[in-house]
This record gives sequence, C-alpha cells and structure tokens, in this order.
Amino acid sequence: MIIDIQVRSEHDKLKDLYISYFDKNGDIAFHTLPLNHDRDGFVWEECAPIDKRANKNFITWDGKCVRRMPSTRLNKYRIEEILMLMSEEELAPLLEFNIPKKFIIDIETEVIDGFPDAETAANRVLSISIVNSTDKKVTVLALRPLEKTDLTKIESDINKYFEKFGDTWKLNYLAFESEYDMVYSFFSKFIHKMPCITGWNLINYDWQYLINRCARLKIDPAICSSTGVLIGKNMLPQHRLIVDYLEIVQKWDRVIKIKENFKLDYIAEVATGLGKIKYNGSLRDLYEQEFVKFIYYNAVDSVLVHYIDKKLNTLATFFKLAQVSRIETNRVFSPVWTLDCLMTREFFNRGCVFVAKENVAEQQHFEGAYVKEPVHGLHEWVTCYDFASLYPTIIRQFNLSPESFKRKLQTDEKFMEDEIMTSNGNIFDDSKDSVLRTIINDLYARRKKTKKKMLDINKEIDVLFKALK
Repeated sequence: MIIDIQVRSEHDKLKDLYISYFDKNGDIAFHTLPLNHDRDGFVWEECAPIDKRANKNFITWDGKCVRRMPSTRLNKYRIEEILMLMSEEELAPLLEFNIPKKFIIDIETEVIDGFPDAETAANRVLSISIVNSTDKKVTVLALRPLEKTDLTKIESDINKYFEKFGDTWKLNYLAFESEYDMVYSFFSKFIHKMPCITGWNLINYDWQYLINRCARLKIDPAICSSTGVLIGKNMLPQHRLIVDYLEIVQKWDRVIKIKENFKLDYIAEVATGLGKIKYNGSLRDLYEQEFVKFIYYNAVDSVLVHYIDKKLNTLATFFKLAQVSRIETNRVFSPVWTLDCLMTREFFNRGCVFVAKENVAEQQHFEGAYVKEPVHGLHEWVTCYDFASLYPTIIRQFNLSPESFKRKLQTDEKFMEDEIMTSNGNIFDDSKDSVLRTIINDLYARRKKTKKKMLDINKEIDVLFKALK
C-alpha cells in the first residue's frame, strides 16, 4: 500500500517520483520512479481545436481539446497517469496488502487551570506513552525518574489489568531532565522508528498539542519527517502514516451497534470490557501525589487502543480502502480524492483526461435526497425498508456519470431509445456504460466475489468445529 507520492525535481527539471509504501515486514520502503522531463513534465490544459499544439490522442472528459503545458508541478491527475504507465511488475509491490507495524501514542499534560487546550499548548507535556503493538512493548517517556521496584510494579499491574487477553507486556521507561529533551527525542528519534502511528483523538489533540508545544520549545517538528516536510494543516510528516483511531471508529466501525459517545473510556468498555484506570482527585493530584499510578494510567490508555483495534479491526477497513482504490493511505479520508483517482484511470483508458483549473466557478448548491416529513403520533404496523447499496444501484440503473448527462427533458419532448430518463427529467446516454457505472460494476463484482469467499470460509470453520465436538 502506498503511503505518499513525492514529485522531485532538480535544476527546474523533473527528476523522479519518490514513493513510500508498506513492505511485507510492515516497515516503510521506498521506490524511486525516474522521470523524463521532456516526456513526463507537463499537465493538461484546455485549448481551442485550431491550436496547433492540440493533442490528437486525448480530449477532456467533456469533449474539449487539450494540449500539454510544461510543468514540474504535477497535479494528482498527471501523477495517476504516470503510475498507470508503470509495468505491473514494478507496480505490484506498491499495491500489496501489507499491514504496517502499528504504534499507539498517548500524552499526558500538566493541568493547571482546567483541561489544557491543544491550540495554545500552554502547559508542559509530562509523559508520552508509546505502545508497540507487534512486540507487546510499552515505552513511556517522562520527566521524573523511577526506581526499579516502581517499574516492576507498573509492568506487573499492566499485565494483571489485561491478563484476560493472554499477552505479556514489557515496560521500557525513559526519564528526561527536561521537557525539551523529551519532546526533541520523541520527534527526532522515536517517530522515525514507527511506520504507522495511531491513538485516540490523536490528530485533534495529542498531535496538535505536540506540534504547538514544539513551537513554544523552539523545536522544529519537521525533524520527524524523513524528507523534512510536514504536510497539510495538521502538519503530518511526509512518507509516514499518522491516523486517528477515533476518526476510524466514527467513520467505519460496524461492530458496536449503539455508540452513546466516542470517549475512549466508553468505547474501550464496550469493545474490550475494560475501561480507563480510575483515580481519586484530579489528574494533577495524581501526578504530584501518586506518580507511579500516573505513569500506569498513561500506559493503560495506549494499551486500550491496541485492544480496541484487535476487537474491532476497523483499521483494516481503512487499509483495504487504500489498496482497492490504489491511492495513498494518507488520502483515504477524502472520498473526493478517492473518486477522482478512480475516475482518472477509467477516463484515461477511454482517451480522456482531467484538467485542473485554478479559477473555479462560484460554488453551486443542489437539492439533496428527499426526506419525507413524519406524521407525529404512535402508529401500528410500521414497516422499515433498507435498500442494499441504494445510491450505487441508482447510479448503475440510470447510467449516471458526468460525461453521460445529455440534457434536461423539455415539455412534450421524447427521449431516444439509447437514452434513459430519471424521475426528475434528467436524460442520460445509455448507449454504453458510463465511467461511474463501469467503476461501480467492477467494485460490486469484487465485493460479491469476496463475500462468497467469506461465506465459504465460514462454512469450513463450521465443519471443523463440528468435527472437534
């Protein structure tokens, strides 16, 4: 699975695509795809049919002429086209379904006046807990030393708390002389050893707090990136996956049917039967008066996310979406990016390309799905219908797609045999499968094949269970 794709240039000429991906061992590997500047260094631009530079092999998705515009700043559409021209042998390792080594982090901050705000990050980071899910190891970075007997007790308490899972956890504790040393070490050394980093409310709190705390401590957070580049408003390191497990559960979990809230304590209790460690007084009291329990509390929070992942396995859905869509794992949360890449490939196969426009027209609003107003009161014989894959089925049925739309039906007008009309009078070309219908048909067929395989496996499991009785 691809993590990131970086376009690199040298002396104002394209050099290569630097592609990071997860290898068979769950580590980050890199593939360098050399580029020829004269051949690959362009983006598509609309042009007039009379333009001598108009391309003879490609048009836009809506039938306009295009020409090549030299550029070292390749957009996502052009990058997809280049990847499509890679050989299957070269592309195969990048698209393998390899689960990365997962690390879970959780921070505890100084509490002075109320819960610390991540945006201002005014209070010190007191400890950072890091769980290595593969090796069952908990590493805690903190600002106060502990005796060996204390560390033995914390490790023993962790294993006792999670004993029903049958795992043996090891504790590694590192005390730092200052917060600066601790945070600097975390960014400069520890992050580089973690291919995939997750945690509960990680992006909106822990990561944001650490990034903003770096600004106060005069630490450049870009030292955590192998290329020295941080991406997006969340300032995530390039070529490394950092994903919030809270967002994963909110978006894709189907195991927990009813979610009263999304607090770690509640989700952990429902998923694993265990919650956060309880304590008397405030977190500040715990730090000042029971520091050993404070570290134990921090460690347990991280381990809980490990077992939530084991129980729900929702992160696997995230990874599978990346692999099936053949997009960077860092882009999976964007349905627009996913669809853009899927459509880019199918259009390209049909001799059509996308043109990135800088001056986008003013945003328009369209009426969404119809919602019937309910009739208030208590009713008998109420029936609820749930249509499987309703929207994809409608798209397939009416051949909906940007390029297949023809017109709005006028009064007394008749539509042709190779056309199909929706209930609101929109007419679509039905003479051949549209791009969206083709994409959905492919995904649906693959889904159906996978479900059959799953049912066959479950039947085999049932047979084995009966044979053991």
